[in-house]
Amino acid sequence: MVGKGGVLVRISNECDALLCVLYREYRTRRAHGVPISQASYFRDDSSIRENFMPLWPVDDVADVCWRLVNHGLLFATLGDDKANNVTLTEDGIIYMENRFDAQLEKVLARLVQLASLVAPWVG
Repeated sequence: MVGKGGVLVRISNECDALLCVLYREYRTRRAHGVPISQASYFRDDSSIRENFMPLWPVDDVADVCWRLVNHGLLFATLGDDKANNVTLTEDGIIYMENRFDAQLEKVLARLVQLASLVAPWVG
């Protein structure tokens, strides 16, 4: 997916895992009528670890939060060596909303390509 400034956003598996968990929680909260500003707020790295990533060391949660901040997918403030005020950004929400569409398009294009090998009239 293309992010700010037209730069392709590529994230690690750890970043992807955390972003998916936070986005799923955001969608659940929204489905229950929670306003966007509250649904996208996740407090701090310790809270995220406790509620969503209990098998990860808190330092790893903080590190991954900062990596996602660097990509513009999360917002956070620094304090007491923690990621505080962790919030899923609008760009983060858009990234998650569009990532599956982009992958689906790739899969469909590949299927059309494969089908054209079998049946030349396809495509």
